[in-house]
Amino acid sequence: MILLTEIEADGGWFPIGRLDPGDPQGSVSDNSGAQRQVICFRLDGDSAVIERSSAGVDIEEGPARRILSRGFECLARLSPGEDYERRIQTDRMAAPVPMRWRLLP
Repeated sequence: MILLTEIEADGGWFPIGRLDPGDPQGSVSDNSGAQRQVICFRLDGDSAVIERSSAGVDIEEGPARRILSRGFECLARLSPGEDYERRIQTDRMAAPVPMRWRLLP
C-alpha cells in the first residue's frame, strides 16, 4: 500500500508526498478555518486513516512535527483505490487549496 498526498493546481493533481509501509505518520497544518487544525495521516494495515487533532499543539522540529493532542477525530478511513479530499491552507500558503490523499494498492 502507498498513501499518496496530492494538491490540485492548474487543473490537475500533483503529488507532494507519499507514505510507504513502515513510514511514520505524516501531518499538515490547516489554517483555512476559524481555528488552526493539524491533519494527520497514516497507513494502518490494508487501509489509511486521515485524522484531525481535536485540541492540542504542534511543534516543528526540523523535518518532523511533534503533535500533542487530547485526541483525534477520524475524518476518513480509506480502502485501496479510495481517496479523501479537503481544502487546506498551511502556514506557507496564501490561500486554501484542494488536497487529496489516495490509497494505492
